[in-house]
Amino acid sequence: MKQRIWIVSWYGQSAGGLERIVQILNCILKEQYEVTIIDIPFIQQFKRWRKLVCCENRILLMLTFSAFARWIVGKGDILITHGQNAPFVRSDFLFDHGSIMSLKRQTGEFIYGGSTVFEYIAVKNAKMNIAVSTWTMEQIISNYHVNRNKIMLLNNCVETDIFYPVNKNFNNRTIILFCGRLEEAKGLSVLRQIAKIVEKSSNFELKIAANDSKNVELFKGKEHISIRCGIPVEEMNAFYNSGDVLLVPSYCEGFGMGITESLASGVPVVSNKVGIISDLIYDKCPGISVIEKNESIEGILAKVEQIALQFRDTQKRLLLHAYVEKNYGYFQYADKLLKIIKGNKYAEC
Repeated sequence: MKQRIWIVSWYGQSAGGLERIVQILNCILKEQYEVTIIDIPFIQQFKRWRKLVCCENRILLMLTFSAFARWIVGKGDILITHGQNAPFVRSDFLFDHGSIMSLKRQTGEFIYGGSTVFEYIAVKNAKMNIAVSTWTMEQIISNYHVNRNKIMLLNNCVETDIFYPVNKNFNNRTIILFCGRLEEAKGLSVLRQIAKIVEKSSNFELKIAANDSKNVELFKGKEHISIRCGIPVEEMNAFYNSGDVLLVPSYCEGFGMGITESLASGVPVVSNKVGIISDLIYDKCPGISVIEKNESIEGILAKVEQIALQFRDTQKRLLLHAYVEKNYGYFQYADKLLKIIKGNKYAEC
């Protein structure tokens, strides 16, 4: 009989970036383990738990998922949680997708209350933390005083069969891409300043793929700016390939899936030094230009034009794809993940 693995994910495998990672974990692990996703529909199958997940109260959901995991996970089973989704249960592996404390620090919020407390509890309750980038690992260690022997690095992977360069004709305008939520933590103020210049310029075009409709009105009705909300994953490769450069003005990213997806699609990136960017710089990844602290909007756009020009070459775009496939591809990720799970000495602790 296969050993059982339980993966806590409120919204299963089909909502956002975290849920896509859950989907990948499931695909890899189910070949050798009996995998069950503990999501809202799964809990709703149990009558006495049903009402507890029929709400949007995050604290109640954290309490419910923690209690449910305590109840259903058996001895010898492996429990995998993510972020703060079940902080009050002792998980075998907690995937750290970023740090709430670091995000609050960057956006000027009070760092010691609310969600930071739950993140701290989750991190401390985990037998092993798995950070998705070196930046995230260092933030978790620094913010919550985690011993280095209780945290390991496993970069997220990119499905390079979905994200790849396609042949295209380049035009005279440099097409800037942005994907993510339109909020200050993602660099909204910088994006708005760039949008003002783009609208008046004959050199640029801006294409935005927003997660939801929040703040989209700020960019609608513009001649040189287009925006779409909730683009399905299977259409994102076309979105990346429609542009010349991905702009990442975020103040805080745990990993930044858009960065590696863009590179896999053959599109270079201009980004703040967040998430996976530090790892990419260390590995001397081609196609990365870093925004300096307090850099002017004009300086950012100069970097955009410069790197866009460098990668208007098919062979260079294919080089970006090959780099991602080698370093962040599905199969190398699967190999590392299985070694971590098979070497699990924490399940019996």
